[in-house]
Amino acid sequence: MKEILSSDTWSSDVVCGATNRNPEWKYKVKVCTRTVYDYIDRGFLKVKNLDLPNKLRYRSKKSGHCPNIKYLGDSIDNRPTEVQKRKQFGHWEIDTVVGKKSREDDVLLTLVERKTRDTISKKIDGKDPDSVDYAIK
Repeated sequence: MKEILSSDTWSSDVVCGATNRNPEWKYKVKVCTRTVYDYIDRGFLKVKNLDLPNKLRYRSKKSGHCPNIKYLGDSIDNRPTEVQKRKQFGHWEIDTVVGKKSREDDVLLTLVERKTRDTISKKIDGKDPDSVDYAIK
């Protein structure tokens, strides 16, 4: 298929049609045109878009890390086992609870110790980091 696609006269649509009509391909896997283009974009076929006669105006999708995604820290699923099993004292969880009425109201700050489940709750002015920092100190 690579040799046929890299020739200047055949497009991937023509190649798909020819293989679907060819009796030698009767019991083999048949693919549609979109699948061939996807395979080329993903690099499964050793053909580039420059080799195709009709796809020069299209760009392949780039895969990889999106630069605008915020890193929010480690997930709680990645906790050490001694913290997960609640064997050790001193591991605290912190959370803010916002009321239902309006976002401008006061917020409840909760601190929960994992082993003993002791809870400390405090009403703070807002959900921003400065308010939480001030309440903890």
